[in-house]
Amino acid sequence: MVRTAARSDDGETRDGGPARTPAALARLRDRAAASLPDRLRRVRAGGGLAVQAGLAAGLAWWVADNLLHIPQPLFAPISAVVALAASVGQRIRRTVELIVGVSVGVLIGDALIYLVGTGVWQLGLIVVLSIVVSVLLGGGPSVMVQAGATAVLIG
Repeated sequence: MVRTAARSDDGETRDGGPARTPAALARLRDRAAASLPDRLRRVRAGGGLAVQAGLAAGLAWWVADNLLHIPQPLFAPISAVVALAASVGQRIRRTVELIVGVSVGVLIGDALIYLVGTGVWQLGLIVVLSIVVSVLLGGGPSVMVQAGATAVLIG
């Protein structure tokens, strides 16, 4: 025996689920069409940031690969995109803070991994020292967070 759900006049089933009727699909299509201009406006507004992020990622990869000779420079483009995205509105100051935080995290992380290896306690030590060094350098909360997060990725 096949059970079917009874539908109310508004196209809903008694159990609250949507009815798959042409009217429900038409409402969905109308709602999507109404929001399309808004979506396109948002894409145009964010297009500049998207292009900047793409260029920054490519340039960061090139610098890390060709100038610094890092074997797998995946972290450089990620940092570039994060710095750009997080710095919208306060571009120069926020970008400098994020670059300082990333640099501290990478330097402390690489140095300690070289000296003491990897593991649970080493990861904790890398994060603590990265944050302490960023505070000693006069960094604010965003520098400390970026240094700690970068240290986790390195460790």
